[in-house]
Amino acid sequence: MKTERIYLHDFTDKVYLDLFICDDAPGYSHHKRPFMLVCPGGGYGALSAREAEPIARRYMGHGFNTAVLYYTVNNRVAKIGVEGYSMTDEKSGLPMPLIEVATAISMIRNHAEEWNTNPEQIAVIGFSAGAHLATMSGVLWNKNGLHERIGTDNNRPNAILPIYPVISGIDRPHKGSFINLLDEDEPSEERLYEYSLEKQVSDTTPPAFIFHTVADAAVPCENSLMLARAMKENNVPFELHLLPELNHGMSLGEGEVWPEAHPYNARWIEWSIKWLKTVFQIFKD
Repeated sequence: MKTERIYLHDFTDKVYLDLFICDDAPGYSHHKRPFMLVCPGGGYGALSAREAEPIARRYMGHGFNTAVLYYTVNNRVAKIGVEGYSMTDEKSGLPMPLIEVATAISMIRNHAEEWNTNPEQIAVIGFSAGAHLATMSGVLWNKNGLHERIGTDNNRPNAILPIYPVISGIDRPHKGSFINLLDEDEPSEERLYEYSLEKQVSDTTPPAFIFHTVADAAVPCENSLMLARAMKENNVPFELHLLPELNHGMSLGEGEVWPEAHPYNARWIEWSIKWLKTVFQIFKD
């Protein structure tokens, strides 16, 4: 396995990709590997460890090359800021996390040959606010100013996997995520609409695997339902799972990352892998 830390900015060491590339031994299949980019959650004010490396390791076990994106966060809600560390890009006015996830996808595609990756099998998974970012990567991949900012237009993922996602800043919102992302104590209705992703889905949005629990008290499952409805209205394929139990932030739902293993909910990861193998036709001639 090859591992590497790749810094995305020259002005901070807080934003980077942790890259995990599977061995390409002579005895392995000749197929190029799919790639999973992982976006941990944390309300755009922190990054959750249990939604980072453990997720990457699980997909590696199924033949994926992976990377964890440690993107820009700044906790305006908790008044825990980083001096000189803005959530908004001065050049484009776009959120820094959106620029960073687009940059990461473009980087993976540009290094596809070197990293033994199929450039048409790049998926982005995210959790909570990280799921908002993963969904942004597929919904807002061609947002005005983004391609100019990153210098390319090859940043559209081939699939997105929002797991207990923050989606709407308008209907049943997780307000703290939008305060942190937009770096405003009271974001305007216009700005909230702009980044309420159920309002921005189009027929260019890639297929999605969506998972949520009905018992989620932090981010209501209606967020996932709104995303699924928008995708249906735009004829975008998706698979939606709603399970009854466990609160927000369960990650894999296993003992490594959750106080008590919950095998019933932990099934989502296997479902997602089967879905991806179907959508991508992975390891088939």
